[in-house]
Amino acid sequence: MTHLNSFHVAAGSLYIDKSQPIEAYALLGTCVGVTMHAPEAAMSGMIHLLLPDSTQAAGKCQPERYATTGLPILLNHFLKAGIQPESLKACIAGGAITGPVNKIDLRLDIGGRTVEAVNAFLKKARIRVEKSETGGYITRRLTLNMQNGHSSIEPAFLQTSPAQENACTISRDRIIPIMEALRPIPQIALKILRCLGEDACDLRTVASEVQKDQVLSAKTLKLCNSSLFFHKTPVESIVQALILLGWNEFSKLVVSVCVEDQFCVSSQGYSLCKGGLYYHALAVAIISEALAHHTGQADPMTAYIAGLLHDIGKVVLDQCVASSHPVFYRTIHKTRQPAEKVEKELFGIYHCEAGGWLAESWMLPETLQKAIRFHHAPELAVHHDKLINIVHMADLLAGGFDPTLKTQPADTQNLRLHLEKIGCDMEKFAELVDLIPGELLAFPR
Repeated sequence: MTHLNSFHVAAGSLYIDKSQPIEAYALLGTCVGVTMHAPEAAMSGMIHLLLPDSTQAAGKCQPERYATTGLPILLNHFLKAGIQPESLKACIAGGAITGPVNKIDLRLDIGGRTVEAVNAFLKKARIRVEKSETGGYITRRLTLNMQNGHSSIEPAFLQTSPAQENACTISRDRIIPIMEALRPIPQIALKILRCLGEDACDLRTVASEVQKDQVLSAKTLKLCNSSLFFHKTPVESIVQALILLGWNEFSKLVVSVCVEDQFCVSSQGYSLCKGGLYYHALAVAIISEALAHHTGQADPMTAYIAGLLHDIGKVVLDQCVASSHPVFYRTIHKTRQPAEKVEKELFGIYHCEAGGWLAESWMLPETLQKAIRFHHAPELAVHHDKLINIVHMADLLAGGFDPTLKTQPADTQNLRLHLEKIGCDMEKFAELVDLIPGELLAFPR
């Protein structure tokens, strides 16, 4: 049997080739994946679509993100090879429902509208659809064997390894020892976090402390020069990073690196892929910052940190999920309940509560504590509601369009209210999707 190398087709991209020992795959939540295969030419391709069409002016959008512009590009590859549309076989997957929507909010069903756009294009092009599995609430994994053109669709959580079927109930008394046993967050990160909104931090002292820790220093520079934070001038030292980036950007990097170690937990827990918990946190942080800039409703630096830490409670509960993840995921899939309700039912606590307690034990600013505790229910927060709504929206976008961690439908029942609180409305929701940086969607798995 020929060994197949895996190739991740990121959101907003496509991959096409002939008879190579490669298995292309995409994780699909709200997004829609489409494969095309030409049996006679032994040529196959896959595209990973975010939206039905672009909200931006022609020439400014990234065409592979949208059904109306991306599918013609994919088809054109086959046409250039002399392949007629009638000889192609297609497969469609994804388009999960964003959440429980009512008649007024049906236009929010981005996945469903993307599926409609895909079907309309394929029908008009006379391309036969051999397999289609769309809608529902779960993340799917679409795979395409480039050697034989075979496409398969399955729930993403089936990719995880078997674990026990039992669930353990925990209380605050039991959770305190768990929190105490967690890998301690470096003091330099806590110092930065407690300085948010203040001018009391000594920049030279912070930079000096980072330099003393060779591992932290190396990781900070690596992230600084990554595609997510890339600057035209390569950064080669901590001092240079502080000078070029300034206090806010430098602080974001250091805290992000420190938090990564916190999120290095079980590979059988919340994450649907290795490193998924940290990647999701980083995605929500970057999107939160973009939303804060776009709306002017919160301090971008604070929004970034709040987004980075919003799911820290999952670190506390991850061992519980890891020890019982088949029943955890199956309950979510069968009942279509939000994960936090299933957490409460199985473990007696949900991750927002656990995160709030952990943030309190770290003596983080109240703004961060509230964002962590209420990011799934901003309407319950008395203060800092604009920041919490921004983090809530960033979490929704990150989970819907890059389902590295997505296991359940997002709760969008109060979405209209949350949008209004950050100065947007339902008609502008698609514009918020366009704020997601392409580097996030292409982040390696």
